[in-house]
Amino acid sequence: MGASRAGLHTLLLAMLAQAAAASRANSPLQQRAAGQQQLEMLTHWDHSFPNGNQFPPAQASTKKYNPLAGTADSSRTWTPTYPDEYVYRFIKVNLEPVCSWPWNEDTGLYKKRDDCEDSERTNMRVRMHIKYENQYGTRTTGMRCLGDSPDADEAPDVWAGERDKLPNLRPFILSVEDGKGTALNHSMHRSDKLWWLDYSFADALTGRMYSEINIEYQLQRVVQGSPSANSFSAPWLRDWNAPVKEMEIVFTFPVGFFVDSFHVTPHNLVGEGRRGGSEGETRRITRACCGYSITDHVEDMERCTSAHDLGAVWDVLKGTCEHKTIMLSTLFTIPETEKDFGAFDDDVLKDVTEYKVSFSPGLVDDPWTPAVGDRDNWGVPWWGWVVLGLACLPVFAAALYTLATYGVMDFFLDQSAYKTKLQGKV
Repeated sequence: MGASRAGLHTLLLAMLAQAAAASRANSPLQQRAAGQQQLEMLTHWDHSFPNGNQFPPAQASTKKYNPLAGTADSSRTWTPTYPDEYVYRFIKVNLEPVCSWPWNEDTGLYKKRDDCEDSERTNMRVRMHIKYENQYGTRTTGMRCLGDSPDADEAPDVWAGERDKLPNLRPFILSVEDGKGTALNHSMHRSDKLWWLDYSFADALTGRMYSEINIEYQLQRVVQGSPSANSFSAPWLRDWNAPVKEMEIVFTFPVGFFVDSFHVTPHNLVGEGRRGGSEGETRRITRACCGYSITDHVEDMERCTSAHDLGAVWDVLKGTCEHKTIMLSTLFTIPETEKDFGAFDDDVLKDVTEYKVSFSPGLVDDPWTPAVGDRDNWGVPWWGWVVLGLACLPVFAAALYTLATYGVMDFFLDQSAYKTKLQGKV
């Protein structure tokens, strides 16, 4: 009986001790200490959590910031690398040789015309469709390089209107619109011997969003060459302000013009494919297509090449393309198998230096640009050398007369023969 009472007494004492311990644990002081210990464990800091006034005041968002400010590790530096604020998700450029526009001296304007002989199609009509992908930030304006004529000296340094005192080789801006067809405010300026177009978006690009811009203009005297071969070079198609994710350039020949052979720069290129794979996909390819009707998409043409050996395929296909419209489509893209391990800033034009099309026979006979046709590598036309030769003709004649009179040895070594002749005359 005594043992039972002792056990009961012990049990009661244990219960009272447990209740007292729980009461102390639930006290405000103990709860605060436990919370402080848990906070230190979660933050991995070996000191007290800083007070609110130790943090830097709220400021505008910046690209570079230090998340450790106000802590013992504030001396550490962190400089993250951010992706571009925007990219060009898709760009399509349509190129077509068109008629030159004659300049009217009385009005100072150029006469627009669409019909002319093929030999007068020295201008190039350019239509650009640009799709922006904005990632962050706000964008209200854009800028695009328009290119230039092969001879930069034929363009004015300043142009402020539609009337020109003298004929020049500035671009003709035909339209600048967004994807909804809204005309955009724009202006043109010249820098580094290139023409640039500045435009303002109708609706600002804010945050993550897409926007489309359509530009149409005309370059003067950019198709060059002789009746046997012509070429068109556009290195300015490489110049973009942000990475380009996909791009297609379509060169359309005049209706009925037969192309016997052609060459497009840059050449075709196959991608690396998925890491560890043995074969890649097409990264860059030029296809030749033809049909009786003109379409904006080469896939809608009657026939198209698909092989990488374009020259050999065209030799077989060109017979069926006679009297039809011929297009050359160059596509720059990132293969699907490479997108899995690619970066957001990958650029399909990173190794491209220029876009150029050469073809035979020639469309125009305009051997005008430096190092082509009637100019040499110094940019001197043939008539310049003729004038120089006529100016130097008296000097050459005097030298020949002296050489014939006194002989080679006396002319170049000494004047003994001349002295002997003078002595004989005295």
